[in-house]
Amino acid sequence: MEIRWFKGTDCVCLYKNRQVTEGRGYEGRVSLFTQELWKGNVSLQIRDCTESDRGYYLCQVTNGDTTEECTVELRDYSTALWSDREWTEEERMKMDESVLLTELPEEAKRYKDKESILLERNTLLMEKDKLIQEKEKPLTKNTETLQMKENMLREKETLLEDTVKEVDSNKVQLDTLRKELQDKSSKLQEMMILLEQQKTELREKDKQLEEKEKLLRERNTQLMEREKQVEEKDRLLEERNKQLQERTDPDSSVPARRRGKELNTPNCKLNAKVA
Repeated sequence: MEIRWFKGTDCVCLYKNRQVTEGRGYEGRVSLFTQELWKGNVSLQIRDCTESDRGYYLCQVTNGDTTEECTVELRDYSTALWSDREWTEEERMKMDESVLLTELPEEAKRYKDKESILLERNTLLMEKDKLIQEKEKPLTKNTETLQMKENMLREKETLLEDTVKEVDSNKVQLDTLRKELQDKSSKLQEMMILLEQQKTELREKDKQLEEKEKLLRERNTQLMEREKQVEEKDRLLEERNKQLQERTDPDSSVPARRRGKELNTPNCKLNAKVA
């Protein structure tokens, strides 16, 4: 019959080949009731309990091809309760390793301890290498980022130089346009002066034209008055001619008409002169 007691995955006590072997860290503190094993009492006795002894304990009893096990939870120094805690395959593998270490002699245990220390150191070294690699990654990224920024800076400098050249060219064009604008402004001012002069001349001509029109209106008024006077005179002459005709004899009508014609002749001359 073989009895194994585990605290977690560490072998606490091993009963095999009628010998009890105490696990590391439990030397002189654990024991079995070997005289009562035949009664089925496989209880584990722990002396000088401390806070670190609290936890789950697994008991495995192998008899031939049959293995039975139970889990107990030690909550305090005097209370131990059955537990339905399940153990994983990884935990069971560690338990088997712990049993093998418990069975090995002290030198093998020391060798195993050294090996475990080396493994821990190797693990630490690997972790440090990983940390270094992780730290190098940001440095590499920073270097790449810096190179990208330098490239962008060079491109911006090139763009800035092109922009400066364009600005200089635009300044030259602007100066040329300013000169052209000044020339056009000067010409425009000259044209405005000429236009003002032409306007002044035009106003003077308008005044002269108004004066001439005024004189023409006055002359037309005078002509109309003269025409009225002439018409009045013609009317008076006709009346006189009629009176003369009435006074004379019928035989003398022809001479009277001739005389009337002769009298009318100065009137025609008068009209010619008026015209």
